[in-house]
Amino acid sequence: MYNVCNTKSLEHMELWLSDLDTFISNSSCAKLLVGTNCTSPQRTVLSSVARRYADSRDLPYAEVDSTHFYNVIESLKQLVELAIQDVTSTITTTSSTIRPSGKKEETTSPKFVCLC
Repeated sequence: MYNVCNTKSLEHMELWLSDLDTFISNSSCAKLLVGTNCTSPQRTVLSSVARRYADSRDLPYAEVDSTHFYNVIESLKQLVELAIQDVTSTITTTSSTIRPSGKKEETTSPKFVCLC
């Protein structure tokens, strides 16, 4: 999330995304680039610039303004949908179980992924 009235906040996204990639390990993480205060007359970051950046990082993009409740719910729904897609794509793993009889069975067990 960055502030459309603060160019530096968009510039810092690269560092924040890099940190996220570093600390999230091998897990997938739902990401959505969100520009806040999009109805402000003090806007300094154009939508086209932010969209180009989001495209270069393969991120979906949305703009919100909580003061006017603009696009807030829609953006949250979009992020939840992305998280659900990530979870359902990695929800099961195949593992081998060796029974007391010595027979090896292939089983599918749930794999829980942290959404935080």
